[in-house]
Amino acid sequence: VGRIVHAIFSDGKGPSPVRPNIDDVEKDVRDSVDADDGAGGEGRRRRQKTKRRKGNYISNDGSSTFSFSSLLEGGDFPISVCRLISDMMVTPLEAATPRMGSSTPADEEREGGSSVDARDGVDPRNGDRDDDQDDNPFSSLDDVTRDLERMVDDPRTFLYDPEGGDFCSNLRFGRQGYYGRTRELRQFLDAATAERKKKDDDNSVARVDVIFVSGAAGSGKSHFVRNATEVLLRPGEYHNDGTMVLEAKFKRGSEYESQDILSSLFERLVSNIVSMSDDKGGSRRVSGNGNDGGEDEAEYGHRAARAVRETIDPAGLASLARFVPGIWKLFRKESDGDKERPHEASPPPVIGVAGAKAAENDSNQDSNASHWRLVFLLSGLLGAVLGLGRRVVICLDDLQWCDSTTSRLITEILISVSQRQEAMTEGGGGGRKSNQLLFVGMTRDNEMNNHPFTYQLVTLKKCISIDVAEIKLSILSKEDVVDMISYQFRLPRRLVRELAKEVHQKTSGHALFVVQLLNSLVQDSTISYSPLKRRYNWNIRRISALRTNDGVASLIVSNLSLLKPRLLRCLMILSCLGMQSDLSLIRILDRESPSTLSPQGGIESFLPGLVERGVLDMPGHSSSVIFSHDLIQQHIYDSIPEEERRMLHYGIGTFLGSTTTLDSTSHKSSIEGCVDQLYLSDASSTTNSMAKPLSLVFIAADQINAAGPEFIREHAQQTRFAGWNLHTANRAAEASNFQAALYHYGNGIDYLRGGLWLGDSTYQLCKELHEGAVIASFALGDAAGVERFANAIINNVPFEDSLVAQTLLIRSMKSSGNYAETIARGLAVLRMLKIDIPSAPSPMTIMQSMCSTGKITSQYTSSQITNLKQTSINARKRNILKIADAVTVASYREASPYLPLVACAMVTYSLQNGVVEESATAFVVYGYFKVFMSEDFEEGRRWGDIALKILDSSYAFTSMTLYGFLLFWFIPHREVSSILHGTYEAGMKVGDVDNATYSLCLSLRFSFFAGEKLSILSRSYDKVLSVIAKYNPECLKFCLIDSLVVDGLRGEDNCRFAAFEGRFQDENVLLADAKYRYHNQGVEAICLRRFFSAFWKGNYKEARKWVEAASSLPSYKMPKVQLIHHTFYRGLIAFQLYREGEGENWLEEGEKVLSKMELWLNNSKVIFESKLYLIEAEHYASMCNIVAAKESYELSAKAARDHALVHEQGLAYEVSTCCISFDQV
Repeated sequence: VGRIVHAIFSDGKGPSPVRPNIDDVEKDVRDSVDADDGAGGEGRRRRQKTKRRKGNYISNDGSSTFSFSSLLEGGDFPISVCRLISDMMVTPLEAATPRMGSSTPADEEREGGSSVDARDGVDPRNGDRDDDQDDNPFSSLDDVTRDLERMVDDPRTFLYDPEGGDFCSNLRFGRQGYYGRTRELRQFLDAATAERKKKDDDNSVARVDVIFVSGAAGSGKSHFVRNATEVLLRPGEYHNDGTMVLEAKFKRGSEYESQDILSSLFERLVSNIVSMSDDKGGSRRVSGNGNDGGEDEAEYGHRAARAVRETIDPAGLASLARFVPGIWKLFRKESDGDKERPHEASPPPVIGVAGAKAAENDSNQDSNASHWRLVFLLSGLLGAVLGLGRRVVICLDDLQWCDSTTSRLITEILISVSQRQEAMTEGGGGGRKSNQLLFVGMTRDNEMNNHPFTYQLVTLKKCISIDVAEIKLSILSKEDVVDMISYQFRLPRRLVRELAKEVHQKTSGHALFVVQLLNSLVQDSTISYSPLKRRYNWNIRRISALRTNDGVASLIVSNLSLLKPRLLRCLMILSCLGMQSDLSLIRILDRESPSTLSPQGGIESFLPGLVERGVLDMPGHSSSVIFSHDLIQQHIYDSIPEEERRMLHYGIGTFLGSTTTLDSTSHKSSIEGCVDQLYLSDASSTTNSMAKPLSLVFIAADQINAAGPEFIREHAQQTRFAGWNLHTANRAAEASNFQAALYHYGNGIDYLRGGLWLGDSTYQLCKELHEGAVIASFALGDAAGVERFANAIINNVPFEDSLVAQTLLIRSMKSSGNYAETIARGLAVLRMLKIDIPSAPSPMTIMQSMCSTGKITSQYTSSQITNLKQTSINARKRNILKIADAVTVASYREASPYLPLVACAMVTYSLQNGVVEESATAFVVYGYFKVFMSEDFEEGRRWGDIALKILDSSYAFTSMTLYGFLLFWFIPHREVSSILHGTYEAGMKVGDVDNATYSLCLSLRFSFFAGEKLSILSRSYDKVLSVIAKYNPECLKFCLIDSLVVDGLRGEDNCRFAAFEGRFQDENVLLADAKYRYHNQGVEAICLRRFFSAFWKGNYKEARKWVEAASSLPSYKMPKVQLIHHTFYRGLIAFQLYREGEGENWLEEGEKVLSKMELWLNNSKVIFESKLYLIEAEHYASMCNIVAAKESYELSAKAARDHALVHEQGLAYEVSTCCISFDQV
């Protein structure tokens, strides 16, 4: 033992860098004892010469040698060493020696920790001891070893004397430090760093680490994660210098604020980068991998800003600013050169025209597009920061109170970031690290049944680029409580084990209960500091006899019931404000509120005492006050009688409302200008100057809503507060927080529930609340909400006043896939708007509509039409075009005969009322039917070119239909494939994943018909099928069918149907499903797939069967790229069957195809030249003109080679060989 103590102090400052070998010391002691025993017991006799007197060993001459007080007075040792030496001398050594190594903490637990002190027979649990006594002496040398090990391992806590007076007078559990749960902590650290450890040996590792920590309320999840994160940030094994930690906590009962909370998290990310950029000292230099020679903070901040701008274009930044208004701060200095000026939240010149345009284009997006656009932008922002080598840790607490929309958003962001990082790694990534994101979510497991995040967790586990770990925090073990008390008291475990046992029994190991009970024992001086013993002391019998409450809630409430009335009033007001309150808000209440609301002396004056009691917390230099746990806030709130609680909310709300402009503006508030937008705010609406009034407006409205409509009985007051909710809802919508907007619109409607649609002064207010609710429901993808609120408007207002609701209801039906209902309702509304659309479509009515529209369009040149383009039109005209647009999409999906009729009507309407970007879709469809019905390719191309000039490139549907179904007649397939892939990327950026994935599917289809290598196509399908399965299950069917052609030609079976996760086992099941749902396009796609496969395998009769099946469907003749190729192949089959003696009708069919190719050659030489030559050659061969046939075969092969159509070149050689061989036979 002396060797160990010497090692601790050998350097005069602290523990030796070389740790003593405890086993060697124990061996020396054993050898010494054995030697004494072997010497005839002389050693025992020498030891027995000492006598025990009052806990001190006294030598024969009576001088005191090793008492605690005498050692302490000497000043040579810290208190802990004095205690250790004196306690060692209490118990005779021979009592310790036989039990050496036999005693363990478990032994002591079984013994009850109540060993009787040999000195005077006093049970150590008896608190009536002499203050000069040192209790709980060592029972074995193992206890000494454990004490010494703790001193060596953590000298600051267990060796050195405490510094300052706080330890003696200001003890509070739960304030700092974390003890116990070592197994869970190791699990957390392993999960957070496992990928780092694997990456050196394995490249196929997860790119994002996700950890979910669950447990009961008060089990210590937040404290555990905070401690584990701090361990990660400490220099050493886990440290990543420059790590950014972002934290947020969702609120009970305020699920509608979930998006705001997530937005604030990304605001902090941007704020951190801005702060780094502003670091002028440049003194701190760090590197993402922890190596020396890194960059300073300012360098990193500027690099991060550049990375964000390189990742997200101006249009994307303009949209992102609606969710993260501070994003512009990253570019303020860049835009202003080297000028020194404060960062602002308003858009800098970097936005440009494209960015301004994006703000308008957001109005064309439905909820699904809005969601995916936000996913793309936020993952781009996060990915740009992660790509610079510094780790980001995101901690989200109380996910059980996160709404379903935000839960889905979080999941998709994590998946998107992981896939971006994976792509970066596969592409080389410029040496960037790929595993820099750690996401930690905390949940209450007893509140997660059927919660949306439980389903999102399943999605995350399926993602191969994400590593998910789950940690469940159970109750604290006895040893955890021992650790907690030991560290807080700076005492060895042996001295606190009795106390820990009692606390654990009374709290059942509930973490918050443990902390609250210990703090209550400190506050009532049951546990107090003893100056004589230089440590905390307690009466174990008194604690054992304490009667505790049934649970933590009862304990909290019982402790608070002892508070003075003014303190309780403060807590009640704060609990009504929620978990957290800004000091500025508290000061407003103290300074200006009526005396009946705020207690005498003001709330702020009572805060220090409440913080001292552990009820509240004011972390660091925070400008806010927070309850130390949400259970405390909840139980204080629940303890207020209901009527008194409503009155408190009402008083707070009306007072705060009186300090704002709510009453003067709410009656003027309007949602005009909000109707068409999902992202409505400009960045200037969230500048610092606006933060305070906006927050007061929302707090005031929330307080009134907490009081409830049933509490407000006066009609005038009900109307007043309905206006407040309209005002706050519109402000939330302007910030793109449609969850909060819908909450406030709904509350406003509830306040008018007793007098809706009365035709009085509340009529306009009622209409605007319902319109706002329709808009918010549409933005959230809540089809049921759209239908409910829209029908309320439609049934109670004149038709012209219901146009907004009608438009959004129709668009919602289309977004939900209810295409038949979309067509029916859309046509009914258009007819009521005097848009002439025949009610009974037939070939005759379609031809008449095309002819009459042709007469009108013939009066305009292309330049005249494009010159009619307007930068803006009124809301009524735009709504008409949006209804027509929804009907057009639905008609296309349904292959409805109304498609050309709607297109003709909208072409005429646009020419008469002004051409806008929404007109482009009608122009494309009109041109499409010009080709389809009369093969007027010239006119079709004209309208395609007009659409190109007015087209908004971000609108994927119009771009997809323009190139995929019209301009492919004139542009080489390889070029169309490239354009459509660009449409896919552009569509994904704006969140239009539906049409983007269809564009990707078409892109691969055009690549196939352009002669791309089958091996390349196979690998492409391997990658894109999972992407399409995620975003567009309906499109997946078409893409998978196309991939089967490639697999069949390569002789492979790649198990593509696994993408359907068991819904469709093979193509036959898919075909049966399409027939059952009368999905003509699906049936046609399968028939044509089988036709192409049979043709390329030379099985012409099988091919003939499937093309006949396809040709019986109404969608067969609608122009698409397959039409060119199956017509071409049918011509080859027809001539082949004719030469095989199948009949003259095959010669006639072949000649029809020849005529088609001669006509189509005028559209594109690249596409049709080799096809025409090959069909000519087959015709010559059928006419036995072998010389002409050989020449045409050669011309076909040459044309195919010149146009890089290698598959058609091979086909020409194959067919010519067969023909010549047949002629020779």
